[in-house]
Amino acid sequence: MRYTFDLVHEDDLIMVTAYIKLRDKERYYPLSLVLDTGASHTVIDFNMLLLAGYDRDLRLKKNVKVQTASKIIEADKFKLDEIKVLDRVIKTFEITTYDFLEQEGLLAYDGVLGLDFLKNTQLCIDFKKSEITIIQ
Repeated sequence: MRYTFDLVHEDDLIMVTAYIKLRDKERYYPLSLVLDTGASHTVIDFNMLLLAGYDRDLRLKKNVKVQTASKIIEADKFKLDEIKVLDRVIKTFEITTYDFLEQEGLLAYDGVLGLDFLKNTQLCIDFKKSEITIIQ
């Protein structure tokens, strides 16, 4: 599978569309995530989880220390029912979450797709062609 991305400016981010399954429904909520090969874990804005039907009572862990680009903050761990990104589907996927608006202000994305999602996947990011290829 091949996916294209746009990097017009030097500081542009690789954006991918993710779909998280709505709680107790057969529908999905779309998110805009940054593909971040420097991030070990996937992080999603807590406000997006609320829109998808999750609430604080579903937390696995709370007050986990997380290093953002600018500081260390407290976050929570959740388990998504299902997430789909780049045609890869993972059920019961653990993510880290915090309120982006409260910590970072307004951002142009809903989270970061980390290396934990790409585990057991062979992929190639070709910057010359602006393509992501999922090999396996």
